[in-house]
Amino acid sequence: MYFLGIDVSKAKLDCYLLLDQAQGKFKSRTFANNADGMAKLKSWLLKLAKLENIHAIVEPTSVYHELVSRFLYQEGTKVSLVNAQNVRNFARASNYLSKTDLMDSKVLAYFGSKMELELWHPPAKHVEELNELLSRKVDVEKTLRQEKNRYSTLTATEHGNFVRSTLENSIAFCEAQLKEIKAEIDKHIKDNPDLKADSELLKSIPSVGDTVSQIMICSLNKHKFSSAKKLVSYLGLAPVERQSGTSVRGRARLPGGGNATIRSKLYMPTLTAMRCNPTIKAFAERLKEKGKPMLVIITACMKKLACLCFGVWNNKEKYRPEYVASSAA
Repeated sequence: MYFLGIDVSKAKLDCYLLLDQAQGKFKSRTFANNADGMAKLKSWLLKLAKLENIHAIVEPTSVYHELVSRFLYQEGTKVSLVNAQNVRNFARASNYLSKTDLMDSKVLAYFGSKMELELWHPPAKHVEELNELLSRKVDVEKTLRQEKNRYSTLTATEHGNFVRSTLENSIAFCEAQLKEIKAEIDKHIKDNPDLKADSELLKSIPSVGDTVSQIMICSLNKHKFSSAKKLVSYLGLAPVERQSGTSVRGRARLPGGGNATIRSKLYMPTLTAMRCNPTIKAFAERLKEKGKPMLVIITACMKKLACLCFGVWNNKEKYRPEYVASSAA
């Protein structure tokens, strides 16, 4: 097996193919991150090895990694998408201190050769379409918030009325766009039986409405997490402990990174769940009795809500508080 590290950017792919780890033999080359670059990448790899004997290690970068990941998968190459923080830690531990595009691709190749990585499989087309719709919804919501904030801070100036008019038009346009996108998301979910079934399962959890169910069915079907622990790690909700001997007793903290968009969408439903979801309400009360700070309680409840979402999705059963309680016991 040959390990191919690919450092991805918007315009290019820096590739490092590890041919012989013991002797440090490798080949490296840079390709454009477009269809022409994919063809040249394939031609280059075929001169060095069979595609089915290559394991590509790719660090997800916005949407820029998707073209090469899907292309290599379709060509029969094994592909793994890896966590950026894990790769950085590996680089430091291996004394790879320099940071260049070539070095990053080298680190990815060696990371793949040392670790047991899960293989990536592209999501179904209708799941990718849902992801595109949800991404567009997030973008429009962000623009709408920005325009409303600008509108709220307007001051009376000579051109104030003109600026006010442009902002009102922009806000109206964004609101209309958002309404259309939400309708298209609802239609897309209803038109795909598996997404519709997953949505009904997730919305059986008290406090989970359309927003959380949509982002969760997209993430769960796109990444196919094998455990709730991996979903929690993906969201950046897995606490990191800091304890050593008798002198180090640091507070557990979140590791940073993770999917901040989904975390932000979980926040308000979690506050609702702490009042009306029997499982999370009881969990929050136990943490309060232990004297935990409110922010710690909310974060732990966000993690709990994510685990409940994984549970009903994975088991294909609607939420039952008595089942959750007996499992916890």
